[in-house]
Amino acid sequence: MSKLARKPSLFILSFLLFHLLLFLMRHENRVFWYMITGIFLLTSFSYIRYSRHLASRRISQSIAAGLIAVILIVLFYTVAAQYIPDISYNKVMKTLITSGVHYRWQLMISLAVTIPLHELYFRTMLQETIPHPLVAVVLTSVASVSLFYWALSPAQLLAMFIMQLILAASFQFTRRLITPIIGQIGSVIALILLFT
Repeated sequence: MSKLARKPSLFILSFLLFHLLLFLMRHENRVFWYMITGIFLLTSFSYIRYSRHLASRRISQSIAAGLIAVILIVLFYTVAAQYIPDISYNKVMKTLITSGVHYRWQLMISLAVTIPLHELYFRTMLQETIPHPLVAVVLTSVASVSLFYWALSPAQLLAMFIMQLILAASFQFTRRLITPIIGQIGSVIALILLFT
């Protein structure tokens, strides 16, 4: 196998390319969401590197951990939104509209495709390659949030980082992709239902 085909090298090259694309398009109005969706469609190549971790938890434990992540994210957001106006539901929806999301159904369809690919890319290509669990959780969360640097405010980035920490920790615990996928999709759906 060539040096460029290894997970860390492939991740670094693709990650830098994605940042370059987002940087070049940063001043375009209402295209960020389309760019990020397209980027995660491109990450489907990470499936060729995916293999079930031998030390992963049972599926029932993984689903339960995903549901716990949903509860933690919803609780965090509900409390944080009380004190940080920049992450209120209305402000987040305004940010989404500015980035190119115009309808809730568009958000739901995009998330159904984007979230599993996002999780596959960051968990398979980055988090599983870092041997130290705490470093893996923090570094993966930073890398994930960094893609949204051009579209979100600092407060929104911080909130997203904390949510990504919860998701990365849940994956680190179960070693199954289903856990952060349930955590992320479930929390988005729960927050939409709670705040609309």
